Amino acid sequence: MKYLYTFTIFLLAILFYNCSFVQYQTYYTTPRSLDFNSGKWLLNYIETDLPWNSKNSLTKEVIKGLNEYGKDSIIYLGDVQLKYITPTMLKFNLSKETANILHKTTDYSYIVNIRTQIIKGELGPFEFETYEDGKNKTEVEISVYHIPSGNLKYNQRTIASNSIDEGEKNTFISTSHSLTFKALKKTLRNIHN
Repeated sequence: MKYLYTFTIFLLAILFYNCSFVQYQTYYTTPRSLDFNSGKWLLNYIETDLPWNSKNSLTKEVIKGLNEYGKDSIIYLGDVQLKYITPTMLKFNLSKETANILHKTTDYSYIVNIRTQIIKGELGPFEFETYEDGKNKTEVEISVYHIPSGNLKYNQRTIASNSIDEGEKNTFISTSHSLTFKALKKTLRNIHN
């Protein structure tokens, strides 16, 4: 039993030593928290450059994360049918005209817009030996608009990155795809802090 414990600690130490850690940068252009207790919230389609199946996983993650705060007040755009508005009109940066139409034709108070972007995707999940520096970097941004006024109520941008230097061997690293999910989870946690 003692040998198994020692061997496990040894493996964890090697794994810990050979991992590239994720660094986060978070930027706000508005106050840092949201109160989901009032009004009805509409979650827009997520804008992303990830494949379709990953987009569905992102959407499920967002719905799960936001429902912790807003319970039943958050409705996904894919689950409703809007009159006089097509999903293509609901851009990340909501126009005053679209907000006005939403206000007149629905009873939603807020719209949540999320977009993700892979900025750099130079590395895979495991690098045996690097011959040059490499970096993975992604960005997740969330904006919340107050529909009756059309004004931006909340905006947060989170950038996640990790890198390895030339000559590093046998390194585990988060891919740009997994960085996107990590940045999204961090963004959702930051909403209520």
